[in-house]
Amino acid sequence: TENAAVGLKDKLVRKCWVLENEIGVLHKDHRLLISELDVLRAEVSMQREGLVMSEMAMRGIESEVDNRLANISNMHMLQQAQRILAQRARELRAEAQLPAHLAPKTALSLTSDNTAASGDGMRSRLLFRAAALELESERLCEETDSHT
Repeated sequence: TENAAVGLKDKLVRKCWVLENEIGVLHKDHRLLISELDVLRAEVSMQREGLVMSEMAMRGIESEVDNRLANISNMHMLQQAQRILAQRARELRAEAQLPAHLAPKTALSLTSDNTAASGDGMRSRLLFRAAALELESERLCEETDSHT
């Protein structure tokens, strides 16, 4: 019985060593898994940061596209206004060349007291308005050029 007890004791000691060995291996595997989990967390964090940066870049690009489209629209409106002013200035200059009796409405619209202006006064006012429109047209043209 004593030999059986010693044999059982030896068997239990060997099992303890095997179990301690397995526990050590499990600890190493556990640390390795934790390390891999940390690496994966870091990668996920970097990918999230990348997504945030990409989203911010996309918003910036969308904003820039919207701004450029608005500028193009504004530029076209400025060009249209410039063309209208230039056309009206040409019309006023042409009206200024007409004899006074052919443009009575213009004369009336240009006087403050609704009385007909003299031919020279009417021509002067028409030419003055044409010059003012031309100046405004040039200003719009310069503003359009500054947007391009």
